[in-house]
Amino acid sequence: MKIRNLVCCLAIAAHGHVSAVESITPVQELLEKYLVNGDRVVLGTVLERCSAVFGYVAGMLLNSGSSGLAEKNILLSDRFQELALGNADLIDKQLGLKPDARSHDDRKTAKFEKTIMPMVQMYAEEGKMNYRRSGLYFEGVVKADIVSCTRLLPMIKSS
Repeated sequence: MKIRNLVCCLAIAAHGHVSAVESITPVQELLEKYLVNGDRVVLGTVLERCSAVFGYVAGMLLNSGSSGLAEKNILLSDRFQELALGNADLIDKQLGLKPDARSHDDRKTAKFEKTIMPMVQMYAEEGKMNYRRSGLYFEGVVKADIVSCTRLLPMIKSS
């Protein structure tokens, strides 16, 4: 699973075949919204976005030959994805919905394909626009989201 995710992130970071990004709400804004209203759906979006931004970073690092750093970012992406799945399970439980009958791996694959991968593509497109403007991929909302998600690391490592 991690290898397939890595290959997908690498392909998108390299080619970025996606439509133009119109507007991306920074993770920090979403996190502040969650802290104000406690909406677990917003928390899920934060966790998914962090998974995606670290997946994007991993792909970019692999493209530059930094496989050791890429692996660390893949692990971070995977950890945030696991937390997003757990959050979704909690939301379902709170709503009184039946637990998802699919295996954990099937659910994780579906989450990756339907949610995380399009977000990685979004970051790839944003990174390309940044590069055209400034010569740097990790600028603007991409950089801000990396910083915001990195600040969450001490909390997720203890959970």
